[in-house]
Amino acid sequence: MKKLLIIFMFVGILLGNEKIYKSDIGNNQLQEMQKKGAVVVDVRTPPEWDHLGIVPGSKLITFFNERGAYDLEGFIRGLKKAGVGKKDDVIIICRSGNRSVHVSNMLTSKGFSNIYNVQHGIRGWIREGKPVTRNFY
Repeated sequence: MKKLLIIFMFVGILLGNEKIYKSDIGNNQLQEMQKKGAVVVDVRTPPEWDHLGIVPGSKLITFFNERGAYDLEGFIRGLKKAGVGKKDDVIIICRSGNRSVHVSNMLTSKGFSNIYNVQHGIRGWIREGKPVTRNFY
């Protein structure tokens, strides 16, 4: 029975039907947490960063490529290279808040304990008039 529950939980994570990460957050929470040392990780692609800009101070680590493929272990290596650990407060942001849900769940399933998802992504950030930067290369 326990094995069956684990299988259902894993399938739910892959399909994005079950939230296992710490919390969904809004833009004001993102700013407050960032001031306290939380790491913002933007998982979009370079053309998306160029198009809309990024939250200042974000780490830029693409998760899904333009075709939707991903390399979870490679992404985790990228986090480690950027100095992000499994116990750190990590805020995941994408364009609209959809991809970041999947990334947040996958990271949590790999032992990251403090993962937060930005509900409406960078588009919501921009809609609220929050600052973006394009000086990131």
